[in-house]
Amino acid sequence: MKKTILVAISLVFLSGCADKVNLEPDSISDSIGFLYGLWHGIILPWSFLTSLFDDTTAIYSSYNNGGMYDFGFFIGTGSVGRLIGSVIMIVFSTFRNISKADN
Repeated sequence: MKKTILVAISLVFLSGCADKVNLEPDSISDSIGFLYGLWHGIILPWSFLTSLFDDTTAIYSSYNNGGMYDFGFFIGTGSVGRLIGSVIMIVFSTFRNISKADN
């Protein structure tokens, strides 16, 4: 119990170290909608990998129009996840069939 409380308190104090994002430059541009959300969802894996090495790359647009952008982002990430999952299943089933044929 004490350990859980200590971890919770530590997380609260460490959350104060989080960086603040300035959204003022985004308010000048037009808000983006469904199609940009879909595109950002599709390129999510590559954006994430790039964001690990480049601080100027974001995986989610900060100035969007809300629900429609989120819906597009959701559809885009789901379609990419489904595609990656299908490719992995095909590769593993191919290797499994090859190894069974060798035996």
